[in-house]
Amino acid sequence: MKKPNELKKNLIKQIPLENAPIGMLPFLCISKRKKDKRQVIILNDINELYAFYTSISMFDNEYIMFDPDDDIKRNDILKLLVDSKKSLITTEDITKIKFPIFNSMKKTGLILERDLEIDIKMLIDLLDNKGFIRNENVYERGEYAIRGFIIDIYGFLGEPVRIELMGDNIESIRIFNIENQTSITEIKKYIIAMPCTNEKESFEAFFKDFTIYNINDILLKSNINNRKYENLVFPSNVLNEFRNLLNKYLDYKINVFSTNEYEAQRIKILFQDKVELYHGLLYANFIDKDNRSIYLNDYDIFGKERIIINNDYDELPITALDDIEELEPGDLVVHQEYGIGRFAGIERINLGNRYTDCLKIFYHNNDKLFVPIESMHLVDKYYAVKTSNVKLSPLSKEVFKKRKEGIKISLKEIAGELIRIYAERQMIKGYSFPDDNKMQIEMEEKFHYQETIGQISAIEDVKKDMMNNHAMERLVCGEVGYGKTEVAARAIFKAANDLKQSVFIVPTTILAEQHYRTLKERFKEYSISVEMLSRFRTTKERKGIIEKLKNGDIDVIIGTHTLLSEKMEYNDLGLVIIDEEHRFGVRQKDKFKEIKRNIDILYMSATPIPRTLEMVFSGIKDISNINTPPIGRKPVKTDIINWDDNIIRNAIINEINRGGQIYFVHNRIDSLKDIEEKLKKNVPEMKIVTVHAKLPSSHLEKTMIDFWENKFDLLLSTAIIESGIDNPNTNTMFINQGDRFGIAQLHQLRGRIGRSHNDAFCYVIIPKNNILTKNARLRLSAFKSFPSLGAGMKLALKDLEIRGAGNLLGINQHGNIGIVGFTMYYKMLRTAIDELKGIRKPYIIEPTINIDLKTYIPNDFPLTVRGKTKLYREITKITKLSQFSKEKLKFRDRYGKIPEEINNIFLLQKIKIMCKKAKISKISIVNNNLKIEFFANYTPSKAVINQLLMKIEGSFKIKYENPFGIILKTSNQNNSKFITKLLKSII
Repeated sequence: MKKPNELKKNLIKQIPLENAPIGMLPFLCISKRKKDKRQVIILNDINELYAFYTSISMFDNEYIMFDPDDDIKRNDILKLLVDSKKSLITTEDITKIKFPIFNSMKKTGLILERDLEIDIKMLIDLLDNKGFIRNENVYERGEYAIRGFIIDIYGFLGEPVRIELMGDNIESIRIFNIENQTSITEIKKYIIAMPCTNEKESFEAFFKDFTIYNINDILLKSNINNRKYENLVFPSNVLNEFRNLLNKYLDYKINVFSTNEYEAQRIKILFQDKVELYHGLLYANFIDKDNRSIYLNDYDIFGKERIIINNDYDELPITALDDIEELEPGDLVVHQEYGIGRFAGIERINLGNRYTDCLKIFYHNNDKLFVPIESMHLVDKYYAVKTSNVKLSPLSKEVFKKRKEGIKISLKEIAGELIRIYAERQMIKGYSFPDDNKMQIEMEEKFHYQETIGQISAIEDVKKDMMNNHAMERLVCGEVGYGKTEVAARAIFKAANDLKQSVFIVPTTILAEQHYRTLKERFKEYSISVEMLSRFRTTKERKGIIEKLKNGDIDVIIGTHTLLSEKMEYNDLGLVIIDEEHRFGVRQKDKFKEIKRNIDILYMSATPIPRTLEMVFSGIKDISNINTPPIGRKPVKTDIINWDDNIIRNAIINEINRGGQIYFVHNRIDSLKDIEEKLKKNVPEMKIVTVHAKLPSSHLEKTMIDFWENKFDLLLSTAIIESGIDNPNTNTMFINQGDRFGIAQLHQLRGRIGRSHNDAFCYVIIPKNNILTKNARLRLSAFKSFPSLGAGMKLALKDLEIRGAGNLLGINQHGNIGIVGFTMYYKMLRTAIDELKGIRKPYIIEPTINIDLKTYIPNDFPLTVRGKTKLYREITKITKLSQFSKEKLKFRDRYGKIPEEINNIFLLQKIKIMCKKAKISKISIVNNNLKIEFFANYTPSKAVINQLLMKIEGSFKIKYENPFGIILKTSNQNNSKFITKLLKSII
């Protein structure tokens, strides 16, 4: 795509606003800004605001966008306005706000700049008061972190910044990348706006020195009579209309704007050299007859919905697997040699010749084990089937060794099964679907929404699988409402294009009904037959559908567990899609493999079950993660409450007053009537309807449609709404007796709201006496602590931690996983697989290093216990000498200057790696004697010995017995550097 700069002269003109097409208004405002100096541009609503701002930003960065309903950003934006020469783009609601005195704001705010001395406690208090949340690392707006000599802040406005301290002084301020957590560029200053307390000025008084443009007023006066310009609006049959436009204006330049490279490339395929593609977005389409040019947005060509709200919840990096490995005091851990213990924190001890931090672990009978930081790789967090009644291991290597030996025997059987499955999968020749044709591209472009980055990635992964010659077995993991259904629709269309049938199996009839409607709408312009088999169909209809499916007259069949029946026959089945795979058992999911071994299977879930994650980790299934929220999506605000009539009434009334609807989930049919009466008594003015799975199909279907059509305010229901309800107007939810639900179910339910641009609220009601099981408390805590955006995979991993790994391949391994924990179990499984494959990794002895070094995190280097264990893991995971320079730079960026004690940890790890390369098992200093011992039964060559002796200046003695060793006199100064020098000479 081209940059729009070359169009600047044609678009930024000096003409009256009322004589211009709508799409030119942003550019005309730019042309007037020099004369006006500063402007306030007022739009009708939030969607118009973002469209106008995005359009104007193509050529000018002197504008700030502000949603008046966003109280969190208000102070930051007003402070930026006061301290800069920028103009404002906003909505009409701004006129209802009270403002502080303009000039008084110049004196407020904390300006951070290089060499400034700051009070750290005051800064933390300020951030806390502004609603910031402190975390180990910063990934989202409204977070801050303190690590060592670094403070990371991601404000509600602007880029994330990293402030490095030298004592109490600021040494530098850098913008950093949240994805890889590395600094990008240094900036001169960073302003933190203070909360305003003197808000009494009117809109007119605050902006008295600004020129005000109300776009709605301008459009009311609009009168384009000069025939040089025309607004361009497409009717419903947009694609044909666009083709007509190309034919009508053959000698015009057609300029198509797109913010999406993926979309642009597909438009290029469809229309080749008939259009010019530019990166950007127009406020509206228009024709410029004077320059014989047409300007339009890519989404209008296909009638896509214009949802272009930039949202502040950026795509987060996948950190969940790292996060669950970080240790907190009280966590159960498993040591590779001693077994299960309880982590009690980090303690500094004198270990031989050095002071070092150790992991303190309690075992049976309160026995203690201190694990030095260089041996942290031997300790993993413990996950198993149940952790509430786990018995700590006796502190004995022999006892735990015997237990592991028993597990190894059973693992051989599983390893063989895994190898067989993987080999079969690779050997079975799947059907190779052809590349996308123009019909496929055209259908996909008619998707009414803009694809997210995550969606595009998942779509491409699935298509590659379908086009290669192996049977697809892929899990698409994505949030509720993140667009997994569209991924499925494109795969189905691809199969149907090649005359292959598809099965779309779902857990509930309501979800089947919704998918049926979605696919019928998506494929209505194409000769693709879509049918549904569910209890909404009569017996006669079901028989007819089964017969048509057998004869090949149906391309896509959607249904629930009925599709697993023995009586189902297919003409030429090519694709199976299993939605919400966590609701199906292993045998059910494998049913279709019995029908056709080389079938392509696509699994979809927001929170995959532990068994599916096991398959992914073992390499049996591939995975695609959709992490990007739909544009404009906000996290659901979640709260855990006791039943409170006032809270419930206020939440319901607030939702009704803003024109919305409410879900109330109570998963007990026998007491639904009591809850209904209770709610009616509390909120008599609302219209309420109740549904559950035992209602007649026709009644259930009609009730759900009535609710979708806004005939009721509140839907009281069992958990049947967990799947398939897609109603953007419903943005408040109550989940009664929330302690009885699993994490996946809670997350699925919460995903039914927050599917629009409105704030959404989820209230999980628990018993007043708060008598909850430990697992229930853990589930609810995890559910609340993870936001609704992008939390599915993290919650699935948390579920793995709480509920345990389950049965692998249907083989009961609860006991074995309980003995060693999930992490070690999989390490042992991988070893068993490698051994059966004939891959034998050499056993490398971990060298013992006992030299005078201080290896710990000093007390004046602020980190939590969790942060310390994370840092120690990062250093001890270094395995190559070539990595040290890079890792030290990374440390310097993320933590600030490296204290001597932490530098020693790097040095210790370096010596450890060098010892392994030199086959040295032990280095120690005792009474000024440096002892070097090589591996047992290994004698270094004469050349190696000579290299070593050339570096020794004092007396030495060689031990020729097994193990071979050297003893030499040494001074107390720079022993570590001397040892490093010796080791370098022989590796």
